[in-house]
Amino acid sequence: MNRIPHHFNNHIIRVLPSVNEAAEYSGNNISLIILAGFFAGLFGGFFAGYFTNYFESKRRISDKRTDKYYEHRNTLVQIEHEILPSRVNLSRNLKAIEVSFNVSDHVTRVILRFYKLKLTSGLSTKLLNVNLINEYAELYTLLETINSDIQYLEDVVTTIRAGLEKKPILVKKTLLETYSKFVKQLEKTCLLADRKSLELISKIKIILRKKDEPILKEYIKTGGQITYSIQGKSVIKESKKITKEETRPFKKNDLTGKFVAPYIDLSRK
Repeated sequence: MNRIPHHFNNHIIRVLPSVNEAAEYSGNNISLIILAGFFAGLFGGFFAGYFTNYFESKRRISDKRTDKYYEHRNTLVQIEHEILPSRVNLSRNLKAIEVSFNVSDHVTRVILRFYKLKLTSGLSTKLLNVNLINEYAELYTLLETINSDIQYLEDVVTTIRAGLEKKPILVKKTLLETYSKFVKQLEKTCLLADRKSLELISKIKIILRKKDEPILKEYIKTGGQITYSIQGKSVIKESKKITKEETRPFKKNDLTGKFVAPYIDLSRK
């Protein structure tokens, strides 16, 4: 019979676990694996959702700012197209006023027609540059003032012509003086609007010639306002080009013809 040596009696080593211990060990591992898988799925889904929402949000912001930029640019084009005919009518009004002053001291030349000016209201809300917003708002207010004065002058002229048809004596000296006073005020406002509109349209033309890509890229990145670097010399140069085009001599085959201001002369004696 084999005997275990005496010096090994107290040092017996169990190499294999018991059946119960193996089962418990395997169960713990399976639980850890399941738990790890659960948290991996949980956090994996969280980060996947987070990055998906992040990039989707960035895309929406980019799309929205792109739309706002092109709305801003299209509004500049619209303003340019509206200012051009307004400047033509400003020129007609100033020419008519000039004609009305070229008479003797005892005669009032009553202009029978002034031209009202049109700019669309609310366009400044679509602009992304604060300077352009302010300049457009100022010009819009000036043109509305001119239209208001023209309407008043039209009412005065209607009263004058009605008086001439019925009883010439009803055309009082004070009424003609009032007319002359408002015409002089109208001239000042028209001259100011002419200068303001020329400056604004010159800036717009310069801006529209700039490349879109770098401006749009910066706006998508930062949002807020768009800034433009426009030198005063450039504005002056552009203004001269526009003035030269507007004042070019009429040609024989020009269908627009030369402007003529209708008027009547009334003696103040």
